[in-house]
Amino acid sequence: PQLPAEGGATLPTATTEAPASIAWQRFFADARLRQLIELSLANNRDLRVAVLNIEQARAQYRITRADRLPTVSAAVTG
Repeated sequence: PQLPAEGGATLPTATTEAPASIAWQRFFADARLRQLIELSLANNRDLRVAVLNIEQARAQYRITRADRLPTVSAAVTG
């Protein structure tokens, strides 16, 4: 729920949720501010590079983990 504030703005009411657990889209009530945040996230090259680095590290981890598994081989003669 929103509470009316001075000047016609609305303020979010108190909640028991920890601020870190609230999605930023819900945390910021102003639509224009949300649009600006979305635009900055979409065009943040550093953030995109970081995401790609994380994906690369995860892929390398899966390869390394798969190398630890036993291999099975079979041959058919006849």
